Amino acid sequence: MKEMRDATSSTSGLNERSETNSSCGDKDAKIKAEIEKLSLECVVRLCGSSKSACGYCGGKRASLVQQSCDASSKSYGLLINHMNTADYLALIHRGWRRSGHHLYRPDNWNSCCPALTIRLKAEEFIPTKSQRKLARKMERALAGPDKCLSHDMDEKVANRKKSMPKLHRNKRRQQPLDHPVLHQLAEQTQIELQTMIDSKDLASLFPVKFKFTQRNAHSKTSTAVSTICAAIAGRSKGQYDRGELCQNIVESLQKRKQLLCIPVSSIRAHVESGQIVCTVPIDISEIVERDASMNEGRKDVLRDWLCKHHGRAPLHSALKTPYDLTITTMAAHESSLQPEVHQLYFHYQQEVHNDLNPLAEREEVDWSDASQEYIEEARSMLRATYPSTSLPSMTSSFTAFYRFLVETPFEKNALYHQQYRINNVLVAVGVIDVVPDGLSSVYAFYHAKFSKSICPLGKWMILQEIDYCRKKNLGLYYLGYYIHSCSKMRYKIDYQPSQLLCPSTFKWVDATEAQAKLKEESPERHCCVLYTADPYFSLEEQEELRREEAIKHISLDVGLDSVVTIDMLHENGQDIVRPLLEEFVKHAGPDISCRCILKLV
Repeated sequence: MKEMRDATSSTSGLNERSETNSSCGDKDAKIKAEIEKLSLECVVRLCGSSKSACGYCGGKRASLVQQSCDASSKSYGLLINHMNTADYLALIHRGWRRSGHHLYRPDNWNSCCPALTIRLKAEEFIPTKSQRKLARKMERALAGPDKCLSHDMDEKVANRKKSMPKLHRNKRRQQPLDHPVLHQLAEQTQIELQTMIDSKDLASLFPVKFKFTQRNAHSKTSTAVSTICAAIAGRSKGQYDRGELCQNIVESLQKRKQLLCIPVSSIRAHVESGQIVCTVPIDISEIVERDASMNEGRKDVLRDWLCKHHGRAPLHSALKTPYDLTITTMAAHESSLQPEVHQLYFHYQQEVHNDLNPLAEREEVDWSDASQEYIEEARSMLRATYPSTSLPSMTSSFTAFYRFLVETPFEKNALYHQQYRINNVLVAVGVIDVVPDGLSSVYAFYHAKFSKSICPLGKWMILQEIDYCRKKNLGLYYLGYYIHSCSKMRYKIDYQPSQLLCPSTFKWVDATEAQAKLKEESPERHCCVLYTADPYFSLEEQEELRREEAIKHISLDVGLDSVVTIDMLHENGQDIVRPLLEEFVKHAGPDISCRCILKLV
């Protein structure tokens, strides 16, 4: 930054009286102490505020903050070469996250898609119906087509079956039911969608389908539902809200029900899930067809996937159910030296985020602050894995992976990789930071096709990390950011009881209450003061005096043998440095700021 260079050029005006008041011996001892302090404390380089294109809405919400599409997301960043986990936790409590040595904090008041820190009380977590269903889906895949679930799970399933109507107890034996009423409902819903959706391609992308979900024995009616609104809302990337779209369609169908002679008793909207729910005067027990056996014709998709991705033909006959799932937690630098880990990362980035092929030409290799020992081990691993022709490109790609998910500013190794293997085949890796009061999820990558065809790994891995928190007595689980304006990022609030961080007061607020407040007070921007329990509480007023005091005590490294403070600079130097310090203290807070050494050279 130009301001930093100008500031360091003004250091010739350091107060000379501080040099003449000590003997030469005292001066040498002081310099030695300052150098030792510089190597032990948190040393910070300012990245400052920056604007970029939003990765969540693609600039569609840029007009809300009166910015162009390529500058609608604003954040403040730092580069930190060393930090303890307690200080990092304090920054998390002010809305910060990290990527390697880079720490960043979204400027929610000036960004199109505000990102609010979310955390979960792991010990109090109670899985929802859909989360339990997700866990059972993975259990069934691991058990194989011919095996039952665990004894405990069998007992739960048996108890659940006893409480179900007869039709539901045989649900897995049913063939998909078809009826003219379902086709008529689907046809009319498709017409309504075409009038409500701007993009005709989006409306026609998903064919509307209704299916029977239950039989109402007393009234001899049945319930049919469609999830089309949720599907369209998910694909629209936040352009449409599933609940609102569902409600509009239902209102239109209700008005036209008699005119179109749709044979339904009632039509209603389930706003939370975006389902269109219809009650039809049909007893579906009369048309139910059942299989001879629950498992007849059930395909072992996990066996097929393992054979395809293991790369050895004899594996198919050697595989036996139940399949063996192992979750291994190891230090990030140790995990990263296994070739399959970075290969899985490259696969995930290409499949899910459309990243460049790792063999594509890239910039120079940058190992950042990696130790010489690690660099030698990594180079040896890469030489043994790839031919010499592709080695330069793979080395460059690997260093990018290292800086993102292996490099850490912590003094002790608090960054871990959790490897998920099925029959020793790596299917997913979760990257976590262990902080004083819990666990902070950094990133997750996995086989995209496994996640799509067998079990959604992203959401399933969250359940495993919550379980890990419980086993290790880690009270809180930090899930990263909750972004209300992005439908793909709202799922994090489904893990309860969770809390959102107020972007103004930095107080934790119950997530359900916070979500309701966002909808009520900021229906478009999705950013407002969430903590209002104390109307007289003002963080700005509370921190104002402390900020000024912190600015006076921040240590500055200006390239000399000793650190200085702002009052030791010339007046011109102070004028240049002060705005930088004010912004730094505002974002990092007075307490953390005083424990940092700001490197201006």
